[in-house]
Amino acid sequence: MELSKQEKEADLENFKRLKDIFKSCDYVKDTVMLINDKIKAGKRILVEDCSSSSLDIDTGIYPYTSSFHTTTGAVCTGLGVPEEVIETTIGVMSALTFIDRAFLSHIKNFPS
Repeated sequence: MELSKQEKEADLENFKRLKDIFKSCDYVKDTVMLINDKIKAGKRILVEDCSSSSLDIDTGIYPYTSSFHTTTGAVCTGLGVPEEVIETTIGVMSALTFIDRAFLSHIKNFPS
């Protein structure tokens, strides 16, 4: 898709306005800094994920995966929490997972 110079400039102005709105809003934070500041202050952080590791971008059933990490390592890669500050990990396993229909069609026709 090709945009004209005026369209690009208009988009850029819109993004600049949105940036100002977001910066003025108290709900928008740099969460990496926020979480690491809390950790340095001695606070404990609880992180929860409800996705199956089969949907993990690295360890899942590529290309039928989500675009995020679902394992404990996601705390480091997604939230910017250093590995050495993670004290406890609790794993909960379920026999149920949600899989993309395209994957189910693929394995249905997979040669055995």
